[in-house]
Amino acid sequence: MRAKVLNRQAYRLATTGIFAGSPYPKGVVEVNLNFAEISYRQGNFETALAQAVRIVEDCKNHGYTEMHCRSLALVGIAALRLGRAADALAHLLRALELSEQTANLECQAIVLNCIAIVHTNVGAHQKALYYFHTCRQLYQRIGDTDGSARALLNLCMSYKDLGDYESALHYGLQSLALLQNTCLIADQLMAHVNLGNVWVALHRNDKAIAHFQTASNLARLSNDKFTLGYLALNLARIYLTLGQFSSAENNAHTALILAETSKQQGAQFEAHELLATIYKASHEFARALWHYERFHAIKEEVFNREAEKKYQLLEVQHQTKVAQKEATILQNKNQALEAEIAERKRIEQELIVAKDAAEQAGKVKDDFLSLMSHELRTPLNTMLGFAQLLALDSTLKAGQREHLAVIEQNGEHLLQLINNILALTKAAAGKESAQISNFDLYLLLHELKKMFSLKATDKEIQLIFTIAAETPQHLFSDKLKLRQILINLIGNAIKFTEQGVVRVAVRWLVDYEPYPPSEQLFDLAIDQQQRLLEFEVSDTGPGITVQERQQLFKKFAQGSAGKNIPEGTGLGLAISQNYVHLLGGDIVVHPGSDGGATVRFFIPYSVAEPAIQSLAAEKLPNQELVYSADTLPLEQRPTERAIIPQHRGPPSF
Repeated sequence: MRAKVLNRQAYRLATTGIFAGSPYPKGVVEVNLNFAEISYRQGNFETALAQAVRIVEDCKNHGYTEMHCRSLALVGIAALRLGRAADALAHLLRALELSEQTANLECQAIVLNCIAIVHTNVGAHQKALYYFHTCRQLYQRIGDTDGSARALLNLCMSYKDLGDYESALHYGLQSLALLQNTCLIADQLMAHVNLGNVWVALHRNDKAIAHFQTASNLARLSNDKFTLGYLALNLARIYLTLGQFSSAENNAHTALILAETSKQQGAQFEAHELLATIYKASHEFARALWHYERFHAIKEEVFNREAEKKYQLLEVQHQTKVAQKEATILQNKNQALEAEIAERKRIEQELIVAKDAAEQAGKVKDDFLSLMSHELRTPLNTMLGFAQLLALDSTLKAGQREHLAVIEQNGEHLLQLINNILALTKAAAGKESAQISNFDLYLLLHELKKMFSLKATDKEIQLIFTIAAETPQHLFSDKLKLRQILINLIGNAIKFTEQGVVRVAVRWLVDYEPYPPSEQLFDLAIDQQQRLLEFEVSDTGPGITVQERQQLFKKFAQGSAGKNIPEGTGLGLAISQNYVHLLGGDIVVHPGSDGGATVRFFIPYSVAEPAIQSLAAEKLPNQELVYSADTLPLEQRPTERAIIPQHRGPPSF
């Protein structure tokens, strides 16, 4: 208790003195280590272990090598006391390594002694002897008599455990000789006890009695009742062997009283058994019977308690095995799951690589098609221009005109195909974007009507354009893409209509209900400045089936009617859908009310102010428009400009 008080005073001094500025002052760590050692000596092994573990980390972080070694040794012996031999040995070997690095012989000797004790507890007596001998040599080198005496005493006990009583006697007497002039009463007591046991093994009862009696006096002096009872039992057994029943009885009764006082049942039933044997040998059978009954009663109680402990231990072991089995199953599942996740990641990585490769291949293809389309379109336009100029020559014969018509017809078909491919490749490459501008919607419709009137007249079908009331004339949108959408849809309608009418209707919408609601819904972003413009192109052609409607917007897809027309490529509707989506709208196809098919598309728009050049048109609601405007200027490419002078004179071949 006095040591604990002094250490608390030292702790206050360390934390308020010259070390107070440091987060882990050396003085504080040393006092904490003293506290841990006191806890160990008082038998608080769990507390000592926890404290020592914290001190190990502090010493490791701040380079306090000597205290690091001491704290590791304390962790080792505390773990040994708690039955954790493997942990104890690991920490002690680390402590030994540190002490050897610092050449601290005293610390080495202490750690070697602890390592030898660990090997003794696990039954490795030969290894224990090696470490005890090394420990003794170190104590002799540094001149530590007390340490040498303890090392000799440990050698005595180890040789006794191995049955080498002569060696045990040799080292025990040397240890006792060193301890005689010291104040180490506990070590003197242990030396006399071990020498007494050695003399008993050598059948020298007189010497054994002398050592046990001296040990008893030392045990009384230190108030060690447990050891005193143990010695009394040993003396009683020796006196019984010698036939001195009275002395045997007195010592056995002393052992019984001490065992009952300290409530040590193991020592009680040993004392009762010894007393029964003594009374039986001295023919006092009644007393012998009573002690035998007490012996069996206590033994049965101890046995039942031990049996209960064993049952609880078995129950814990069973639960542990069940838990381990469940843990193994869970671990296997986790491993399988990890393997599955790894496989999925591998597949995902392969898919990413394949996707990148496919995108790269697609990009190369699109670049090639775009380049080739540009390279082919320029000379083709020139060829078509000259073919049209040749057709104006009045001196041409009928056969020549037919040949020129074939050239022009097939050239236009090829040009349309090239334009479609170019549009698709630009959309696939993400290079297509809306070019918003201010334009005249009526003028655009007028141009389209003039463009397709000749084809409609040749097929003897009606081509009717209508615009609903209040449809704005000037818009903000992409004129070129809207024009191409309408060209594709009107061209398809005329191409598939053999008789009847093709109608083009335009109207603006505020409240929009998609058609048909059960098949297609649109979510068009329309703010306060935007409205929805609806275009409808209908015909009286052969119409389309439900199955064909699901395929119409795919590239190169054609209905049954389209497959019978050689000019069809199956790209017009796909391009139209791309352009409609690019403008923020959507497109649907459904059967017409009078047969044929109806294509409707919707785009958002903003109302614009009139541009400088505008079409003066009279708009009648739901009636065909009457236009008064001339054609627009010709394109200004070099090859096409070359055609214009040729138009003023007769063409020549």
